[in-house]
Amino acid sequence: MSNEKKRIWISAGEISADIHAAELVLKMKQDFPDAEFVGLGGDALRSAGVNVQYDMKILSLIGITEILSALPRVLALLRRIKRNLNRHKPDALIVLDSSAFHLRLIPFAHALGIPVYYYILPQVWVWRVHRVKTLAKYTRKCFCILPFEEDFLRKHNCDAQYFGSPLLDEIPFESVVNKEPIRKHIGILPGSRKKEVETLMPEIAKAMKTLQEHDPEVSFSIILAPNIKTETIRAYLPKNFQIFFHKTANRYEAMKSCEFVIAASGTVVLEAALLNIPAIVCYKVSALTAFLVERMASVKMVSLPNIILGYQLLPELLQLEMDSTHIVRAADIWLYDNQKLIDVKKSLELLHEIMGERGATEKVAQEIAKDLHSLEE
Repeated sequence: MSNEKKRIWISAGEISADIHAAELVLKMKQDFPDAEFVGLGGDALRSAGVNVQYDMKILSLIGITEILSALPRVLALLRRIKRNLNRHKPDALIVLDSSAFHLRLIPFAHALGIPVYYYILPQVWVWRVHRVKTLAKYTRKCFCILPFEEDFLRKHNCDAQYFGSPLLDEIPFESVVNKEPIRKHIGILPGSRKKEVETLMPEIAKAMKTLQEHDPEVSFSIILAPNIKTETIRAYLPKNFQIFFHKTANRYEAMKSCEFVIAASGTVVLEAALLNIPAIVCYKVSALTAFLVERMASVKMVSLPNIILGYQLLPELLQLEMDSTHIVRAADIWLYDNQKLIDVKKSLELLHEIMGERGATEKVAQEIAKDLHSLEE
């Protein structure tokens, strides 16, 4: 690498990855203030000053069958990005999440001699363990965001490091720590993808109506993902149903106002848990995806707090159990047995001890910068 202005390609295909990628770019600019950051992503990367040449919307998919239906568009995007990398040959490629897409991109970049760094890794410890070989062969460094990933990946000859979770930096603990929950107030987080909302919201809405009919004191807050509109959620509820809506930017304060949340499985469940807010975890995918997961997955839990703790603390409503009856049953326990809710919250406090210190994103940025500088020597 020369002393000329660096061109760093960054690729994020999910909303949460876009947010993490933006923070990483801001930290990397401390070492590379004149670098040109380009790539694939969304609004967060744009706000961080990245030239987003390809929008991530096409990759915001869920489940194997949904990915298959969009495969021609995904492959077309992959070809366009490969041509871009071949034409401009950036000084580094940093990819985050979206393993189905990025594991097809990084061998190509490696063949071009582009240093590859992977942050927010494929969950190879769940299934498709053979993907570790791809990471080991085609990346210079991998950066984990879950504490148990480092040892697993190192055992498979992957240069992996865990500096902590970026969530520990992004959640404003100090500003919300003293906020007390409203009695019988429940948060609803139905997902960040349209397909996910369409799958989960009908049964969640039924449960909401039932809970409020049984007890008028029960109230709800809908915490919206960036690309989910208020009208989309309203369509599932009676016209005069009383509910509070909160935008993504206010999600942490909104979550802290809730005694617990009903949430789509994903990063938001871990965010809630780190805020000491229990979640009823909802997960439902196509029959084909469920069939494959059941037979191939080595981990039988879906929510990150449960996986990190090593046992099922939070209730997980999977597939056929993800219906209004089971949601109401789980909610009733926490609504009317305060000691059980207290016990769950006490157990969630262990997550901070397990997940380590803050400052992960800055450390990852420093490590990438250090490695890139070493290539100049």
